[in-house]
Amino acid sequence: MINYIEVIIKVIKFVHIIIFLSILCSFLSATIINVPGQYPTIQAGINASTDGDTILVQPGTYYENINYSGKNVAVGSLFLTTEDSIYIELTIINGSQSGSVVTFENGESPSALICGFIITNGSGNIMPNGVYSGGGIFCHKDSDPTIKNNIITQNNAGDGGGLFCYIHSDPTIINVEISYNTAYDDGGGIHCNFGSCPIITNSKIMYNMCYDKGAGICCGHNEHLSNLTLNYVVICSNTSYEKGGAIYVANSISYLNNVTISENYSTYSGIYCTNSIINIINGILWNNYPQEIYLYNGGYLNATYSDIQNSWVGVGNINEDPLFVNPYNGDYHLQEDSPCIDAGDPNSPQDPDGTIADMGAYYFHQEGFINADFSGYPLSGIIPLEVQFTDLSIGNSIGWMWDFENDGIVDSNEQNPLYLYEQVGNYSVALTVTDGFIEDTEIKLNYITVIDTTNLNNNIYSFHTKLNQNYPNPFNPETTLSFSLFEKGYVSLEIFNIKGEKIRTLINEELLSGEYKIVWNGKDNLNQPVPSGVYLYQLKIGNKIYAKKMLLLK
Repeated sequence: MINYIEVIIKVIKFVHIIIFLSILCSFLSATIINVPGQYPTIQAGINASTDGDTILVQPGTYYENINYSGKNVAVGSLFLTTEDSIYIELTIINGSQSGSVVTFENGESPSALICGFIITNGSGNIMPNGVYSGGGIFCHKDSDPTIKNNIITQNNAGDGGGLFCYIHSDPTIINVEISYNTAYDDGGGIHCNFGSCPIITNSKIMYNMCYDKGAGICCGHNEHLSNLTLNYVVICSNTSYEKGGAIYVANSISYLNNVTISENYSTYSGIYCTNSIINIINGILWNNYPQEIYLYNGGYLNATYSDIQNSWVGVGNINEDPLFVNPYNGDYHLQEDSPCIDAGDPNSPQDPDGTIADMGAYYFHQEGFINADFSGYPLSGIIPLEVQFTDLSIGNSIGWMWDFENDGIVDSNEQNPLYLYEQVGNYSVALTVTDGFIEDTEIKLNYITVIDTTNLNNNIYSFHTKLNQNYPNPFNPETTLSFSLFEKGYVSLEIFNIKGEKIRTLINEELLSGEYKIVWNGKDNLNQPVPSGVYLYQLKIGNKIYAKKMLLLK
């Protein structure tokens, strides 16, 4: 018997590999255009580009509406080159309610990439029927872009508050959050129609709203078949005033693999299916209001190995509380005693821990999971330098092996040791942790710098420009930020909240080369205490920007 879901997953993986190789080849042979270094706006960079080029965008907020104009180019924040998610939060394209924030409407291929941005405050492009569509991203007329590692949030339109796909447009959507978008008609998060078939993988569609059909996703309307493929997708806490709090499908064939659909609200159901076929495998449908599924006018839903509240006939289906970790705060991972663990189709690909597939978008790792990490303070100073190391590893560590000079010799087995450096130099540090069964090692290269004051005036030692991790972290109520400058320059050190709003300026002046430390007291520019949460601190020296995250816990 053919395992259709395994075939689908293999096809999807193959498509992702082709896309990756295509992008890689473009990187190797193409021009990198820097914004705002070479061009002041993203659109100016696109206009100057040719197929295969990369427009690399520095952190900041860009108030513009960009159109790829048929060019198969990559537009990315520094996440594209560093894979540091902080650059997604620091690089914002704001559409200023002047149309769709990002437009693909000239047959762009999967090589047209948008990666690493917050895409916000769009209002959609006007369609021939007079409806503004695609508040965040607008895909039209055979456009098949790759939309990867973005946050599409707080956009609005008539159709497709977050994303609109129309006339055979088949975007590939990977690792994307689509949240807090509004459609005044259909598709609060996504609207696809007229033969458009998006493939969505490892993504979240949450807190969207619409006034008619499909608060999370609206797929199909007319005789042109629009197919929907979801893999490891969370669709939760969306609200429709009419049909389909999570998904509305019409004239469609949809494949839902390892989805979690929960806490969605509408007049009818979480999933509304009319004249369509929906295939669900390894899914969870739970606590959708007023019911999980509503079938109308020949709608058919085939579910197997899924947890569906109030039951649904199908092989391997169950009707048990999935035991999410914290659904009321948006955490739909499974608790360790969830009935959905190892309850998926035994013929599906195994979970990464080598066990039978779990139900839902997030699998529960059953083996001992451990991830080594650590911090040190101070990271530089004058000989002799005493450094306090702190274990930040994830998992149930019971053993620690510190190598403070990365020379293969274990210097300490304490969890949080002190170490005295007595010789000048740059030192790499390694920590290996174990839970008794498995172990993991973290190495930080050139992590500690020890200097001798007698060498400073002889120019034997020179500082490297570097922004260090704050200490302590997490902190309450204050923490120390430190950095080093290679040369004299104008420096700004600023703090931003998770929305990218600047809340405090700590330094804004010219400084000499050297080491600097400054204490932040957890207050904003108005001297008011800020709430608990993740904050970003950014060091800007000339055209170079360095940024890190810190966590305030009260």
